[in-house]
Amino acid sequence: MARKKTLGIEVLVFSVFGFILTNPSWARPLKIIAVSDINGSLGSLDYPSTVVRGVQSFILEKPDVVIGVGDYVAGEDVSHKYPLSRFSEMWNAFKVYFLDPILQSQTEFAPSPGNHDASGYPKLQRERDVYVDFWSRNVPRIEFIDSRNYPYYYSFKVDNVFFISMDDVTPFQIHHGDEQRQWIREQLSSSIAQTARARIVYGHIPLYPLLEKSKYASKGRGKYYEVLNREQWEVNPDGLEKIFINQKVSLVVFGHSHAFFPGRVVHDRPDGQYQLKILSMPCLGSGSRYLSGQNARSQTGFALIDIDDDGNIEVNGYNHNGNLVNKSGLPQRIIVPGKYNRYYRDDI
Repeated sequence: MARKKTLGIEVLVFSVFGFILTNPSWARPLKIIAVSDINGSLGSLDYPSTVVRGVQSFILEKPDVVIGVGDYVAGEDVSHKYPLSRFSEMWNAFKVYFLDPILQSQTEFAPSPGNHDASGYPKLQRERDVYVDFWSRNVPRIEFIDSRNYPYYYSFKVDNVFFISMDDVTPFQIHHGDEQRQWIREQLSSSIAQTARARIVYGHIPLYPLLEKSKYASKGRGKYYEVLNREQWEVNPDGLEKIFINQKVSLVVFGHSHAFFPGRVVHDRPDGQYQLKILSMPCLGSGSRYLSGQNARSQTGFALIDIDDDGNIEVNGYNHNGNLVNKSGLPQRIIVPGKYNRYYRDDI
């Protein structure tokens, strides 16, 4: 009799556990830290104090995972000023200053490459090779969904939240072109992604410019123009932005601009209104920049992404000391190219 009772309890526990696993609404809230652009000047083996303090600050948040949005080392050595051994030294310094403290806090770090880590230009292939070597020896302990192209681009899951890390390291068009674009489309349309409570995509080069044009654009050149302008919906109806919208991506995270702006692009098209939530990352290292219309540089820091049981997302920025960034001090709207496009702060 006692055995039957015990078996019944076991079956009940298993049934409840199985129900929780198959019902996203029972998932616990998820806390994600996003970090970007921590590198110093070319060839540097040191990191600014903002990086050290920033890591100390976001570890206190006890995140479930930390995602990296590119530019961890001071590469992009076009003239080959430094020997190849220097890049191994830079990655070793990154491990000591940044990666080890995160791992010691029992948190995993899931990277996407940046232009200073693994640029797509042929002259910088040797840096991409070192990037692969380092991350092949430091594979994050995450639930990979598709790791065939890791550490360039890959998908994984954390507590029923689906992630895609892109190889998004050169301006204008995503690296690997049609191959990676098709892979992203397939990943996002999969049953694993579509049944997840949220879908997050992150990569380095942004879709839209949001920096102050008078400071970062000159004769058609400058940081203002370093965007994926061949992936925007109005330019390419088969590009990334349309894929993100069609597959109901919850949030896209970009680095490279060195300016914090949690926003949403609204497309008022003849057939209806469409939106995409985008987070532009501040740098944690050196080189903060001015957002459009701002008279002060964006603060160095990181972002905290909270996802509740139902998949609702809240994004907040923190400076490197862990102090909350007041969103009301950011622009309410940024003018971006496109006939149908409006770019608002996410709380407007």
